[in-house]
Amino acid sequence: MPIKIDVAPLLNSVGRSVKIDEVEEASYPEDNLVMTAPVHVTGKFTNVGETILFSGRVVTAVRLNCARCLRDFDLPVDFELEEEYSIRPPRPPVGSKELKLTDRDFVFAVEPDRTIDLSEVIRQNILTELPIQPLCDEKCSGPEKPG
Repeated sequence: MPIKIDVAPLLNSVGRSVKIDEVEEASYPEDNLVMTAPVHVTGKFTNVGETILFSGRVVTAVRLNCARCLRDFDLPVDFELEEEYSIRPPRPPVGSKELKLTDRDFVFAVEPDRTIDLSEVIRQNILTELPIQPLCDEKCSGPEKPG
C-alpha cells in the first residue's frame, strides 16, 4: 500500500509546514521484505523554496531468518528519515554526453497529482537498516543438536 501525502497546500507557500502521523500496512515482495507490523511514519513536510523537505521517523518490524539457527524472527526497525522532493520536474538529459551529477539529481519528484509517495524512500531505508547476518538473539548458538 503506498504511503501518499497530499502536499498541494505547501506548494505555493515557502516556509509553510504540515505534520503527518500515518500508519499503513506495507509490503515489499520484490525485496522479500515481510512487514510484521504496520509502517508508522511521523514527521513534517516543509516548503523550503524549490523543494519540499521531509524530516521524520519510521517505525515497523520485519520478518527475518536467523543466520545461525535458521528460525524466523521479527526485527524491530526504527530510523530517522530526511529527504527532499523537487517541486520542479527533473531536467531532461542533454544528448549522449556524460553528465556531472549534482545534489539535485538525488532529489525525488513531487508527483503530478501534487502528492509525495514515501513508499520507495521507506523501502530503501529499511533495506539499509537490515543487518547483513541477522541474528534472532545475540546468544543464539545455532541449530539445536539432536540428542
